[in-house]
Amino acid sequence: MLLSLAHIDDMSESLQYPMDDYLRSFKDEIRRKESILARTELNRLCHTFFSTSLEKMNFHKSSEGKPLLSSGYCSISHCKGLVFVAVSNNSIGVDIERFEQEELGALEIAFRPFEWEEIKNNAKEIIKRFSQKEALSKLRGTGFLQDPILIEQSHQEKTMQFNLQTGENENFVLTVCTSENTLIEFENSNKFRTFVRHYEH
Repeated sequence: MLLSLAHIDDMSESLQYPMDDYLRSFKDEIRRKESILARTELNRLCHTFFSTSLEKMNFHKSSEGKPLLSSGYCSISHCKGLVFVAVSNNSIGVDIERFEQEELGALEIAFRPFEWEEIKNNAKEIIKRFSQKEALSKLRGTGFLQDPILIEQSHQEKTMQFNLQTGENENFVLTVCTSENTLIEFENSNKFRTFVRHYEH
């Protein structure tokens, strides 16, 4: 499995990824840049991991919005200009969430009452567990079309989480969920250390 974390501020002005109706549909400029960067990073990972381009891997999205390849697997997440992507030979789901969020109480609907009682006074744990649910939903290909309250990790599924702090003193959790034990590695030429100040597993 190969991962990449990038930021839209590091996008080259000359960066050109073939535009399609999906990319043109975004009215929000930041969201559009995140999508372009996600495809650019996925393309780079495909060249490294599969020795071919994203286009030749027939990248497309299912009717539920899950990104698909003709062979192998990929996953995409974005938050506040950060783009987190992965490719793998096995099923995978990734998510990135910012710890500094308001209205955390709104996330109560994603948890069973006993779960919420356990974490409701721990903002960091709320975000980490919510991020795990989102990554699991991507791993399974359902997204949050499945009620998040029903999403629980099975014995066959694995989760890894990483905490990072950017130079802007914003804190994030990166979540990776897989269907089995898989070697997780960030792509060597990744530039995320240029904007990440602190990083830990």
